[in-house]
Amino acid sequence: MSPPPQPASYRDRLPPLGAYVLLAALPLGASLVARAGSLELSLVEAGKAAALLGYGIVALQFVLSARLPWPERPFGLDRVFRFHKSMGIAAAALLLAHPLLLACGEQGAGLLTDLRAPWYLWAGKAALLAAVAMGPAAVFRAALRLPYDRWRLLHGFAAIVVLVGGLGHALNVSDDLDNKPIRAAVFALLIVAILAYNRYRQSPPVLGRPPNYRVQAVTRETPTVWTVALERLSRTRGEEGLPGQFRFVSLDLPGVGDEDHPFTAASDPANSAMLSFTIKASGDFTRRIDRVQPGDRACVSPPFGRFSYLLHPKEEQLVFLAAGIGITPLMSMIRHLRATGEQRDVLLIYGNRTEEDIAFRQELAEIEAGGVPRLRVAHVLSRPDDSWTGEQGHIDGEKISRLCGEVTGKGFYVCGPPSMLRDTLRALRALGVPRSRVHYEHFAL
Repeated sequence: MSPPPQPASYRDRLPPLGAYVLLAALPLGASLVARAGSLELSLVEAGKAAALLGYGIVALQFVLSARLPWPERPFGLDRVFRFHKSMGIAAAALLLAHPLLLACGEQGAGLLTDLRAPWYLWAGKAALLAAVAMGPAAVFRAALRLPYDRWRLLHGFAAIVVLVGGLGHALNVSDDLDNKPIRAAVFALLIVAILAYNRYRQSPPVLGRPPNYRVQAVTRETPTVWTVALERLSRTRGEEGLPGQFRFVSLDLPGVGDEDHPFTAASDPANSAMLSFTIKASGDFTRRIDRVQPGDRACVSPPFGRFSYLLHPKEEQLVFLAAGIGITPLMSMIRHLRATGEQRDVLLIYGNRTEEDIAFRQELAEIEAGGVPRLRVAHVLSRPDDSWTGEQGHIDGEKISRLCGEVTGKGFYVCGPPSMLRDTLRALRALGVPRSRVHYEHFAL
């Protein structure tokens, strides 16, 4: 297995962050430099500035969603995607401010209400509508019951409408783009967006890429959880990864298609020829996971994420806090600890509803009995039957404190549903665990 990357430092994070700020502000900066002698403080100028900055942010949305390694390595893809969502909302606000500021300035309310406007104004309105609609659709997708595949298709189409419609609008309505530096900055960002999208399309497992894995076995772990074991067909650079990382997987399921979905590998990455993903049947794609058959082909991406104990070698004592299918990355870490013979103290507090919902129960018991690593497992059930004698309720501060004891010097790894993650992080803060010792990924597409 390749040597693990080092923990990210501020020095690692500054270059991609600085590049983002410079590129996003490139059109606005070019405008300020080119028009330095003629600028004046007005609502119209503020509206133009909002449009230029908003366009820069929209163009870089393609970069943030392209799964590029340069920004992903120091931050983790979950943070990059959360930043993508936040900047999308910021871009929509800036683009919405553009016509409002112009209307409040010299151009009046007719700019917003005139139905006889030329096509390039309608192109701008279409771009604005698409930008404003993307934010609520992304934030409230679950409440809207919008399937992931359909949402992603609409999201990508709306982003193209914003980029192309906004550019067509700007080229025809604003004389600012007659200035060569400003025009060059705008088209440079367009090229960056196109290159990022092309890079994404060339990365597995997007549509049209050849499969690189074959399904070896499909095993039912619990009534709603399945493990799909894959064997590699071809070796690709960087595929081994770290325990706890996730990958994008594409399986052509009937009625769903072959769009990719993120899943954490539950297997030990030291066995680079094999991968296994433990998946809960919940969405349109995962509810059909039982239809996967041995011999089916899969397309699997390189690994992503920074949720791995290998990135924190100074943490000799580990506390794993999992709920439901959140056990998957932690199981990968436990298996790797066993395979490498590491004698670390590991406490796993594992929450589920009932006994039959506990995935990997037998294997965890065997690892605990084997003593490598020095694993201690505490199961917590929220809906136990009368025969259950173990922990009851939910993972909370009291249970963590009682089962873990002294928190000083220990590393805490948390994975579970959003509500569990929120409550557990709050409990760890209340117990005085330093933020640097708490590790999690908040990944929800």
